[in-house]
Amino acid sequence: MQLKALLLLTLASLAVSTPTPVESGTETSAARCGYPNGNCYENGCDGKPSTLRCSSGPYAGCECGYNCGSNVGSCYENGCEGVDGRCTGAYLGCNCR
Repeated sequence: MQLKALLLLTLASLAVSTPTPVESGTETSAARCGYPNGNCYENGCDGKPSTLRCSSGPYAGCECGYNCGSNVGSCYENGCEGVDGRCTGAYLGCNCR
């Protein structure tokens, strides 16, 4: 009887402590969006300078920028004027380091 109670308690604690799987289509933004962010005018993003986020397409909701490239540059060079890892001047919205 005690063995059954212990087994039941163990199974109940596992059920409570195990995270639920992520449903399809709700993956995290980091996994879906990638790094560095892309351009607001490519891949069906349709991002706006006022939001710097894609409003449609496969990257809807992801951050975007203008004239971004695959090489992430310094936040303090080339007119980037980076704040919190994103350019606010030239290369508006692009990632910087």
